[in-house]
Amino acid sequence: MSNQLTVIIPIYNRAHVLARTLDSIAASTVLPAELILVDNNSQDDSLRCCRNWAARHATDTFRVTVLEAQRPGASVARNVGLAACTTPYVYFFDSDDLFSDAFVADLSRSISAHPTADVFFVPVRQQVGRRSEVRAYQPSAAAWVHVLNSQFDTLSMVFRTDYLRNLGGWDEHLTVWDDWELGLRMALSGPRWLWLTEKAYHHVIVHTQSQTGTGFAATATPILLAMRQTLVEVQSAPSAGNNRNRCLTALYYRTCIIEGKLKQEKAAAGIAAFAAFRREAFPHRPPFQRIMGALLRTYTGWGGRGAWRIAMFIVRPTQLLVPASR
Repeated sequence: MSNQLTVIIPIYNRAHVLARTLDSIAASTVLPAELILVDNNSQDDSLRCCRNWAARHATDTFRVTVLEAQRPGASVARNVGLAACTTPYVYFFDSDDLFSDAFVADLSRSISAHPTADVFFVPVRQQVGRRSEVRAYQPSAAAWVHVLNSQFDTLSMVFRTDYLRNLGGWDEHLTVWDDWELGLRMALSGPRWLWLTEKAYHHVIVHTQSQTGTGFAATATPILLAMRQTLVEVQSAPSAGNNRNRCLTALYYRTCIIEGKLKQEKAAAGIAAFAAFRREAFPHRPPFQRIMGALLRTYTGWGGRGAWRIAMFIVRPTQLLVPASR
């Protein structure tokens, strides 16, 4: 079943860790049909590393393709890989993480059992400092849930290739939170889902050189761009079946939480920008929501953790969970 999956990795200045990541994919019990490496105009030795690794590991049943994307941005590189993909399913991995050896084999069984699914949701394990944990996971088809907990990150989504292309691929205007925007756009489209719940995959290492880093101050401006884009998408989504009002409420609370994060980091310019966006985008929130938003900002600004869970509790409808597939 391995001939159904392509793994795509955008690469920018990762020569010092790239071999470790690629070797972890080569150690899979079942290899993907193809690995597409897209160098995003790296200034180090990444492109040469990709070509050398490909020459050593490519076989007739495991193709390794090395491409180049001259315009900057991981989304640009991912779309270059997506355009070259020839398999029915596609998965995007990062260039500095470690691949689970059982991932492709487990996914292949799920694909065989559920051949009509458009998206497979994959729990992922991450490490922040010395703390290792499963990323936020709430098997829900509700778009507003993703707005708050960002569960549809890059490594958690396996797509039917044609579905992702029809969805428009990755938004190349976004340099951070592009997976958050794509996840919301996906949820609003109402795909056929399958949730893999038995285990968490991969070893994701969050560090200061990650694309989004470990804080908010340095990326406040591009995050705000993603917030504006998702606001437009939610506002233009049909109200029926997509819980548009609940999504708008979740976006309002997410904005308040980010304001609190920026306050904690003493990022005055970021605080001002997000406060202006909140007033512009959500001018007529009910009194209860304004009070709760202020509490979320204050709690997060004081260093409180898990504010998104509090917001989930506030927004949560009676029925949240969905069946494992539909």
